[in-house]
Amino acid sequence: MFEQVAKALKEAGSVAVLAHISEDADALGSAFAMAEILRDMGKTAACYLSDVPEKRLAFISDDFVVYEEGMQAAHDLCICLDSGSIDRLGARIAMFDAAQCTVNIDHHCTNTNYAQINCVDGGAAATGEILFALCKELCIPLTAAIARYLYIAIASDTGCFKYSSVKPETMRAAAELLEFGIDHAALCRQLFDTDELNIVQFEGWLRSRIKSYYGGKLCIVSAGQEDFARFGVEERDVGDIVNIPRSVKGTEIAVSIRKLADKTKISFRSNGTYNVADLALQFGGGGHVMAAGATVAPGDDIEERVIKACGELFHD
Repeated sequence: MFEQVAKALKEAGSVAVLAHISEDADALGSAFAMAEILRDMGKTAACYLSDVPEKRLAFISDDFVVYEEGMQAAHDLCICLDSGSIDRLGARIAMFDAAQCTVNIDHHCTNTNYAQINCVDGGAAATGEILFALCKELCIPLTAAIARYLYIAIASDTGCFKYSSVKPETMRAAAELLEFGIDHAALCRQLFDTDELNIVQFEGWLRSRIKSYYGGKLCIVSAGQEDFARFGVEERDVGDIVNIPRSVKGTEIAVSIRKLADKTKISFRSNGTYNVADLALQFGGGGHVMAAGATVAPGDDIEERVIKACGELFHD
């Protein structure tokens, strides 16, 4: 799986490293790790992000460029990480198209294999886990910096190793990364247990607004721009609110709906029985069996459409 990737890395001189829009910790950790790997190989590499990371993830690194439309940055190679389809690159598609060679490294089972070279493993718990395997396969030496980024990527996308995607090889990779002296407790506290006061208050308000359907199998939270403004929070800083309805006993599918002026973001989570990647595909999105999402045009009927789609899945 890694032979073509190895050839592309070897031949490249200048590399653009991208991840999906609204980068989460797996995307950021994977991108920063990839950039470090490339620099250690003597390449010129830069991470181009769609935006400044959400506040709680600012500790990971500040070594990035926020891409602006029309930015001229020609590279031999463009590596896309944790992005299931080309539209998830946003405006940076122009940078992808301008590269001489393109590589797609991802763990989403709905990946569309959009690059010239596609390294996709839907069974991996995180894109960071694939990068760890890449380093081992190609005999790329790990460093403390690379290990820290990969650990952040893997720990975040496994919910601190509590999701069903975790396999023995996931834990073995994490154990080897810990050998580099990573402060696991401090990193996980920043990833999972630290937030601004207004965000905590916003999440408390959301808990009071959980809606339940189909005998408790479906739980939904929804928020609009006026709600974000009332609490003084940025929508991009509350990406994990779908875990609020997911925690309700008896929930099979949890959904969060974030209504913005120009789009609506839907996040789906399964507690084990149902494939939410199939749900996301109905709304033009994608993801994993247990975690998926979609971005749709604004509309008053979105919540009703989601409820109906979930009901059809339950009744099947």
